Amino acid sequence: NSKVAAGIENSRLASCIILHHISKLKAFVHNYEFSNKNEEINFFKFLKPKFYSKLIYHQKVVGILSHLPLTTISEIKKYFLDELRKINNYFNANHEFVSYYQSRVSSFDEIYFLRKEPDSWLLMNLEDYEPDLNFTTIYDQKVSKIIAFEMLSEFIKTSVTKLDLEQDLSGSQKSIGLPKVNWTGSKVSLVELLYALQSAGACNNGTIDLKQLANHFES
Repeated sequence: NSKVAAGIENSRLASCIILHHISKLKAFVHNYEFSNKNEEINFFKFLKPKFYSKLIYHQKVVGILSHLPLTTISEIKKYFLDELRKINNYFNANHEFVSYYQSRVSSFDEIYFLRKEPDSWLLMNLEDYEPDLNFTTIYDQKVSKIIAFEMLSEFIKTSVTKLDLEQDLSGSQKSIGLPKVNWTGSKVSLVELLYALQSAGACNNGTIDLKQLANHFES
């Protein structure tokens, strides 16, 4: 539908903008000499992944929305949950490095985030290899993917929650004895209205969850 098309277009535009800034960042690094190891580690562990993670995120959103099945709500939910399972599989497969990064320790930072010529075994076993050795430590690519997948996980969970609400509202029964008020907008618009109210903390000081809010409005 139009909302899916808009989501795809927004992420495509965001990807183009991010790619432009990554190109500028790469040109800067090629002409810059880091003053010490800590500066180089900080760049590849924290700064560069801020750009690449958003690029990966928006590219994944485009891929997911482009293949969204136009069938039942149940089938769409299954599709989203399958995508969430892929993310969990990536985290499980890279458990050691994910734990290292998320724990915010620094004991192996010189191994992970300083540029060097990788050996052939490393190249064969890392899917996130970047051919420009002056602009990668290989592991900064993994950090970018971790951050991107965390954002993507939230995107998928929010999408599933909206589908749950839409399904609940479509199956609700009309209450007896209340003034006759008919919602004439789309179900998606109603779900987005409820989601906006919950996000703004407009009910119960933001402590109410979406299903409780939907049940209240149904009543």
